Amino acid sequence: MLRRSIVVPLYQESTRIGGTVQALADSPLCEPGTEFLFVDDGSDDGTVAVLEQALAGVPLQATVLRLTNNQGKGAAVRSGVLAARGATVAFVDADLSSPPSAIEQVLAAVEQQGAQVALASRAHPRSDITARQPLPRETAGKTFNRLIRLLGLTTLPDTQCGLKAFDRDTALALFEPLRTRRFAFDVELLVRAEQQGRRVQVVPTEWAHVPESRVAPLRDGLRMAWDALRVAAAARRSL
Repeated sequence: MLRRSIVVPLYQESTRIGGTVQALADSPLCEPGTEFLFVDDGSDDGTVAVLEQALAGVPLQATVLRLTNNQGKGAAVRSGVLAARGATVAFVDADLSSPPSAIEQVLAAVEQQGAQVALASRAHPRSDITARQPLPRETAGKTFNRLIRLLGLTTLPDTQCGLKAFDRDTALALFEPLRTRRFAFDVELLVRAEQQGRRVQVVPTEWAHVPESRVAPLRDGLRMAWDALRVAAAARRSL
């Protein structure tokens, strides 16, 4: 078994995935025993070709997985997690809004501090937010968090930061039955973790908004709200 697996979901990332690969290769994460699983979610902009070219020039131990059509971030992360071979499994956004140093922090929470689920939180008082989101996106995020609080799905002020880590058994227990395929999948993960009695640790993070986000506040916000309602209904039946 490998020490660590890091899953990176991708969709239409041809313009920046090369920089992401280089940043990971230049970080302490690039070490024997760590694998990277890049999961392309049906991109049609040449993302995979750019990715493979970038990987050819660096020493990352990497696997490229391809979904034949766009299924959603949750589906892409799930595919990567279920293919992972590490004792600790993390996922991080392709834009590295949470940098490699932040990835190390959530991995350490699992490997050294006994967490079964470690989630980076932009709302933590010790987090370092170097570039905030545009106001419409920030407002949409806060509105979504209010909704899931009202539905009784969380007490956390930030469930959607795209950096989380798990011990292997917990990762499989949470991701194998995962039903939410798009951006609200984090909510279902955390509801399952609570129902299973998993040890969850909130970790302060370094974070910076990166332009060209793949989240459309109105379209994806409505879809996330619908998914949250579905998760709430399922939670009343113990998922």
